[in-house]
Amino acid sequence: MGFASKTIDLYIQKSFEENPQAVIQKIRQNPIIFGLCHIPINLELVCSILKKSKSDISSINSMTGLYEELTFTLQRRFIEKIGWDNAWHYEQGDIKRDPQLSRIFHLLESIAWTGMQQRQLFFSFNTGQMEDVYFGYPPNEERNQLFTQVCTSGFLQSNGNSEQFLENEYSFLHLTLTCQLFMD
Repeated sequence: MGFASKTIDLYIQKSFEENPQAVIQKIRQNPIIFGLCHIPINLELVCSILKKSKSDISSINSMTGLYEELTFTLQRRFIEKIGWDNAWHYEQGDIKRDPQLSRIFHLLESIAWTGMQQRQLFFSFNTGQMEDVYFGYPPNEERNQLFTQVCTSGFLQSNGNSEQFLENEYSFLHLTLTCQLFMD
């Protein structure tokens, strides 16, 4: 069971203080997006994308497109979180060309791939194949910094409270992100 059209409008009105009618119109102009928005989590994702990135959603024409845009929005949010200027002006190519960002997102892709191969929804970096991912990097401060950044990126969520990332267990924020990162 999904949202009725009126419920979608109400959700958008509550989510956007400024000019909710323009957002409603933008969503309704794209029948594929509007159809996806009848599913509550998809409506939340579309609103999240529109709130933060002010993105043009007219090019989204599938669930894959929605998750590609969501992944890009989360990448920008991460860039902002680590204190880089102009995070919301980055384009996909900028992220791929930057060596530091490329390493971070390549590591996330490796984690997604390993998790899918092992059929693991939850994982720790001190056991199993994820331990191999961790020890695949040279043992130095840079490795710890890289893994700490990945663990606090917003793509992963921890079910532990330890500040030592190796002691916590993680999962991807949403299973579809695992697939999207794996497919990249």
